[in-house]
Amino acid sequence: MKNLILELPNRGPLEVTFDGASKEIELLSGIDALVIETNWGFNDLGIHGKYIAQAMDIDEDVFRFYAESLMKEQFPTIDIVPTQSLNPTLKAIALVPTPNCASYKPFTGSTGRPSKDFFYNTTYEALSGLVAMGCTNIGIAGLTGSLLYVEDSQYKNSIAEAVCHVAHDFPALEKIQIVSHGPDISFGINYFNDHKEEAGLHKIIAVEMKNWFGLKRITLDIPRRF
Repeated sequence: MKNLILELPNRGPLEVTFDGASKEIELLSGIDALVIETNWGFNDLGIHGKYIAQAMDIDEDVFRFYAESLMKEQFPTIDIVPTQSLNPTLKAIALVPTPNCASYKPFTGSTGRPSKDFFYNTTYEALSGLVAMGCTNIGIAGLTGSLLYVEDSQYKNSIAEAVCHVAHDFPALEKIQIVSHGPDISFGINYFNDHKEEAGLHKIIAVEMKNWFGLKRITLDIPRRF
């Protein structure tokens, strides 16, 4: 495990840790919320989904239904699933869309590189939604739906930018833990430590929030830039 500290004005230090552990008990160690890819497969959700459902006292089939319901949505959509446990350590999960979802198609570029806007905005809204629920120690696992883009600098830097902007906008956030196949955002954290003035440049987009079967469903209108 390695640790970094993000130092921004007008807030306390944000601790960022990196732990590639794949064991379920280590994945959820110490976090009160988790951001993770939505489609079930050969990925972090497929590996850890059963254990996450148990930790939240949610039937595995119901949890899988929540995850797979986002696959056909036409706009990027996040489901924040609250725990049903009476004594939770894990308060909520944010299921985020991936390039395997129908909503990613308008963002597919000719270069084969991941969409910066898609990954940035889905991560920003997922994290800010969890902080709004009172979560302060949030894990980030795999977000791509597979190992696609996992080593791409554009993907990793988009996530880092979202983390730093959320840290600026929500000082209550205390810690980010990168777990399992989550992105290595160390370059971006170091960049924002050196360019603190850029941490407050989040551009607000249109977001619709509604309750859906007891979940908070967030639909994003991300501008397409071609």
